Amino acid sequence: MAELKSAENLEVINKMPAMRLYQYIGNRKGAWSIDIHKNWRIIFEIDHDPVPMLEEGGVDLKSITINKYRIDRRPSLTSKKNEHHDEFRIKEIFALLSRRHD
Repeated sequence: MAELKSAENLEVINKMPAMRLYQYIGNRKGAWSIDIHKNWRIIFEIDHDPVPMLEEGGVDLKSITINKYRIDRRPSLTSKKNEHHDEFRIKEIFALLSRRHD
């Protein structure tokens, strides 16, 4: 959690174990996200247009600074039994991340 909170750019997040960083396309272009718990994810909005690219190809994640965070829950096909507990835990995580930018 401390690593995620202190991440200055997407490269740092991409190197964290178990974080599946991915870039959106289409109508969500310009956003990136990681899965954090079951069907919950944190979406990172960036302010780079165009997205910085490496000379050898690919996105220059080190150059992409995080503009703001947003928490999102994808529709779930699983049981809603622990949904309230999950939402509480996710809000705790989001609060910790938000304090970094205050």
